[in-house]
Amino acid sequence: MNTKKIYLLRIVLFFLIATTLSGIFRYRIITVSMLSGDIPTWLNDLGTALLTGVGVWVTAILAIKSLRKQRRTHISLFGDAPLFSILMSLVPILLLTIIGMNNHYSIPNHLWGFSAIIATLLYCVMEEYGWRGYLQEELKFVKPWLRYCLIGTLWYVWHLSFLEETSIASILTGLGMLIIASWGIGQLTLLTHSILVAACFHLLIQIMFFNTFFRNHLNAREKLIIFVTLLTTWLILLKLGQKKIRRKESLL
Repeated sequence: MNTKKIYLLRIVLFFLIATTLSGIFRYRIITVSMLSGDIPTWLNDLGTALLTGVGVWVTAILAIKSLRKQRRTHISLFGDAPLFSILMSLVPILLLTIIGMNNHYSIPNHLWGFSAIIATLLYCVMEEYGWRGYLQEELKFVKPWLRYCLIGTLWYVWHLSFLEETSIASILTGLGMLIIASWGIGQLTLLTHSILVAACFHLLIQIMFFNTFFRNHLNAREKLIIFVTLLTTWLILLKLGQKKIRRKESLL
């Protein structure tokens, strides 16, 4: 089997298995409470949301391992500047813990803010192992416009949200947003080689638009504070990280 057929087969297997495994938890065919017995509702909801990302994460790990048998890959969890990647991930945890969030679980707001942001960041890391950690590496030699269109399209289909959309306009809007996000997060990943950095910006999208833990439990003012604080802090850390990398390279 030639190299092209191998990588096409790997992409197809990655996508089909990831979508199937994630769909089982996304549509609550299996939940954490089914696996572990009687647990609090909040823990079941957080755990089941996390398991939605497990399918793409596990499948991506296996696909990356297979890809590395053919060639070297450059994207890793912490990337070229591990300290700055870790600092970037700590900022939203600290911020959401301070702000806190209303919830219907009767959990103190600050504790719920901490719990929800930790779970969502882990979920984003698992997703990003698939879209940036594996698929962007797999499609490394494909023209950028085609690469990001393919990643964005697979990312959209993986969510299976088109099964619930009622209009073509909604489907095209969702698809377009994920293609644009694939380009933006993809460029950041090329710059830093870090899955964690990609997950941070993925997290920001989750907080602002999609994630049910945040969507109806943060007001417009709180979202604006989060957006401005995270974006400003992250851009500063990215700049500092890139300076450190350049200094290190100049010494080699």
